[in-house]
Amino acid sequence: MNQIFRAVVAAAVVCAVPAFAQADDKITKKDGSTVAGQIMEWDYRNAKVQLPGAGKATTNVKTDDIESVEYGGLTKEWKDADTDYKSGKDDAAVGKFKALAENKKLRAALRQEAFWNAANASFRLGKDEDGVTMLKTLISEAEFPSSRYLGAAQDNIVRGLTRMGKSADSIAFADAEISRTGRLADSAAFVDRLKLMRCRALLAQGKAKDAKVDAGSLAQGTGAMSGEAKVLMASIAFAEKDNAAAETQATAALKLTLSNAARAECYNVIGKCLLEKGKATNKSDLIRDALLKFLRSALQFPPAPGEDTGAHEEALFNAAESFFFIAELGKGDDQVRSFSRARDLYRRVLAEYPQSRFKDPASKRLERLK
Repeated sequence: MNQIFRAVVAAAVVCAVPAFAQADDKITKKDGSTVAGQIMEWDYRNAKVQLPGAGKATTNVKTDDIESVEYGGLTKEWKDADTDYKSGKDDAAVGKFKALAENKKLRAALRQEAFWNAANASFRLGKDEDGVTMLKTLISEAEFPSSRYLGAAQDNIVRGLTRMGKSADSIAFADAEISRTGRLADSAAFVDRLKLMRCRALLAQGKAKDAKVDAGSLAQGTGAMSGEAKVLMASIAFAEKDNAAAETQATAALKLTLSNAARAECYNVIGKCLLEKGKATNKSDLIRDALLKFLRSALQFPPAPGEDTGAHEEALFNAAESFFFIAELGKGDDQVRSFSRARDLYRRVLAEYPQSRFKDPASKRLERLK
């Protein structure tokens, strides 16, 4: 797991083990071994753990070695917030975790979790501005500039600003963070990730040529973001209406080691190319092939908690579009079923992603399907 994705280590919910005191955190490492103690600080390189005993000795555990964490000694306030968060009561969870994040007496590791959870709940509510504000505070110089969530926070800030139509702000943020993060130790992967996110913001602004120059440089390199940049190049080719190149590049990228989000993007690009062919030629078989790509993207590579949902939103919307166009070319019961499935997927996009860039087109389709 590279540095960028260290931030998204999920806290596992496991049964208490007698060997660990109730107030201790239980850190499970990727090799299966465990460490007991209290995580006092946690940045993108190490977790500083205070070991049990009167001596208050500490040890460092590499962030990259951590598989999961079960926090001990949690207060009722924390447990209440966590219960709301895990049960989808995001309105309540935001307020509770925000209060915990602002509590300077809470240990640093838990305050980071509180910031992160409050931001995620805000994003799930469609409140991108609130989520971005929470994450900017999390990685600010006044709080945790080297947070364990550094890369994931930067990623979600750029994407959140872009979703709000503030691509210029997202580019400015990326530029500032490239400069700041570049001064941190072992930060090359973060910087490359920020450069890639900057390219995505440029593409969202309609500046495909500018995005292509920087993404091409990353794709030709040997850094951690090389494969992801190749995926972005496929998306840029599609934006430039070079569908043949887009399909070829996305297909080739699938042979690389990629994140689930990048794989989802590859299938989306291939699906969009097939969908356009099918629509242009009125061939339902091609549209069905496109549908399979979108469904594979949505079902096989869904976003994990805290990860960007853009590819998932696109896959659901385009799966709905595929059903819609299959229905328009069909007859009888097949047409009725396809329209019904399209309607269900458009509704799902609106329900799960109320601030999605596909909100307006999904709403317009539903108006037609009444």
